[in-house]
Amino acid sequence: MLEAMGEGQISVDGHTHRLRQIRSIERVRDIRAACRRVTLAPEMASYIVALSAATRDAQGVRFGVSPRGSLNVAAMTRARALMQGRDFVMADDVRSVVVPVLAHRVCAGVDAGCGSA
Repeated sequence: MLEAMGEGQISVDGHTHRLRQIRSIERVRDIRAACRRVTLAPEMASYIVALSAATRDAQGVRFGVSPRGSLNVAAMTRARALMQGRDFVMADDVRSVVVPVLAHRVCAGVDAGCGSA
């Protein structure tokens, strides 16, 4: 995050990518509004909820994903669909964002290395 904010770039797997600058708060609002207009079919919403629920029932998981995590996946799938030029979410969008969005929300059990809390 510091690299992105300070240098206007990010490094991923040894490759540097320049970030485009958003020039106004109005543009940010327009993009957010466009994301909200992307259709999330009931089947895709159910898929997201099922993936999140599976983390709560998985063996070796102490804390699974909350409903708020599901909402974040839904928001990111909409953004990804928009970036792909679509006004609807596909299963590929869900699969593409689910791990990056939820990975920090899952805590393995003590035996799996989460520690005691």
